[in-house]
Order: sequence, then C-alpha cells, then structure tokens
Amino acid sequence: MRDAFKRDCAAAIRHPVYVNNQGARVALAGNTLEVAMKDQRQRLRLDEMSEMIVLGNIQVTTPALQELMRRGIPVCWTTTSGWFLGATTGFGHGDGALRAAQHAAAMDPARRIAFARTWVAAKIRNCRTLLRRNGSGRAAKLAVRHLTELVESAERTGDLDKLRGYEGAAAATYFKTFPAMLRERAAWAAERYRGRSRRPPRDPANAALSFAYTVQTRSWSVAVTASGLDLYTGFLHGFRHGRPALALDLMEPARPRIADSVVLRILNSGMLKAGHMEQEGDAVLLGEQGRRVLLGALEDRLAETIHHDVLGHAVAYRDLPSIEAARLARALRRNEEPPAQMSWR
Repeated sequence: MRDAFKRDCAAAIRHPVYVNNQGARVALAGNTLEVAMKDQRQRLRLDEMSEMIVLGNIQVTTPALQELMRRGIPVCWTTTSGWFLGATTGFGHGDGALRAAQHAAAMDPARRIAFARTWVAAKIRNCRTLLRRNGSGRAAKLAVRHLTELVESAERTGDLDKLRGYEGAAAATYFKTFPAMLRERAAWAAERYRGRSRRPPRDPANAALSFAYTVQTRSWSVAVTASGLDLYTGFLHGFRHGRPALALDLMEPARPRIADSVVLRILNSGMLKAGHMEQEGDAVLLGEQGRRVLLGALEDRLAETIHHDVLGHAVAYRDLPSIEAARLARALRRNEEPPAQMSWR
C-alpha cells in the first residue's frame, strides 16, 4: 500500500503529479506539498512539478492552492473516472492579439476547413498505422484499405460537414476493428467489446480508452491555455459551452499514438486485469488499481521520444501538446498555412 501511495504521488523533474488516493489531503509544507492519507505522508517538491492532477475526493488546502498559483503550476480537477472538470491557475497568458487572430481564422470558412483537414487526415493516417501494425485477420486488412480511402477523401474536401463525415466513418471503421488488435491475454476484454461506447463506457476496453482520452484532454487543455490560445474556439470541433474544442482539435492526430497504443499495451501484456474494473449501473469504470496501471503506463509512454518528421528532430511524447500548441499559435500570428502534422510510419 505504501509503495502504491508513493507511485501515485511521485514525479520526476517538472513532470505532472497525480494524486489518486481517495480521501487524501494536500497541504503546503515549506517548499513542498505534503500529501497525507491516514498514517501515510509523502512530500512533493514544488520545483519538480509541472502540474498537479487531482482525481476524485481529495482535499487541497487554500495555502497550497495559492502557492501553486504563484508558481504557475496548474491544478487539474477530475472525477475518479478521469473526467476533466477544470483547472485552477493564475492569470495565465495575456496575448489578446493571438486570440484575435485565432477567432478570425475560426470564422473564416476557408481557413477553418484548412486547419481541420490537416488534423483529421493525420488522425486517420495514424489510426491506420496502429491498425496495420497490430491488427490481424482479413477484417483488419479491409479496415486499413478503407481508412486509406478516407484519408484521400479528407485531404481533398473543402466542406467541413463532409470532413466530419469522413472522420466519423474512419472512427466507426477503426473502433469496429479494435478487437483485431487484442491478443490472448486481453481475450476477457475482447469478449465484452461491442464497439465504441463513451458515456458511459460499457466494457473494459472502452473504460480504459475513455480514461486515457480524458487524461490526454487535460494535458492538451493545459498546453493550449499556456500558449495563449482560446481553449473554447476550435476549428474541427464546433462551439459548445464548456467543451475544450481547440484541445480536442490538436490532440486528434496524437490519440492513436499515445492513448490507444497505451491501452493496447496494458491489455495485451496482461497488466490490466478484469479485477481492476468496477461496475456502476450500465457503466464499466477503472477502479483505483486500474487507474494506477493506466497512469503508470501512460507516464512511461510520455517519457519516450519520437522523431518529429516535421521538425526534423526527436521530441518526447510529453512535449507534444506544448509543441503543437506553439506551432499553431505561430501560424495564426503570421497568418500562415496550417502546420503540417506528424504521420506515424
């Protein structure tokens, strides 16, 4: 229990800190934060934190929040199932000219479709690559072929509604074929899978996917806000009260590379087990141990590096949200074409 508690709170230099233990209390203690749960104590160095993610019923004291805001360290609040509720931050970025350029581009039909098209095409290509690498059987081969056709259609269209249609068709094909990427150790999850289900997730694979997506949405939301962009003004995702549209736009190409590949890894390796799941009515959710497994695997993935085929050098997966938000901000400030997106080989 003590080791698990430490893993939940541990963070390397300038890395996110996850506080997952329900009922814990986070308080300021000099230049550190003390996370207390019953008779356990863990100290967190403030100068090693990039953000703190609080999952569920956890108390953070006012002095701790004030010090985090002074240091520019956001506190991200989620439900125990990982649903991102919002963040406590300081005043943040004050670049009004950048937001004006973003709003102008989002209101221009030609520019809006141009930005949205790059993200959708990259997402479909990366889904295709993941399926080609991990899928088996005739269904997977047919799905790869269909995704290739949808990439070509997405890259040609000048109509936003059609683009969304191609994206939806690609998602339907990809998730229908998701079990083709599950191996013997994940048979228990494959047997319950009936396609993508979100609210609520109705099987273990969907529970893991939804949790991974919400964790990633939080990361991309923080990066977008830190860059000075308007989180709620997207290009592909339309306006909806409270929806972090731009974060959802930017993370689309990265979903298969990060979230989906991590879920496949923990299922196919046997790290995630049936006992890590909880049933709540019609919903299947990750329990505390399941969240710990997924978060650990996700942190391992984010620490890996990949060659950024647009920038021409290696970057850590962890840095992709900040990199892509900065590239988008640069393009909007300069009224340039949408930045090219990485394609997984």
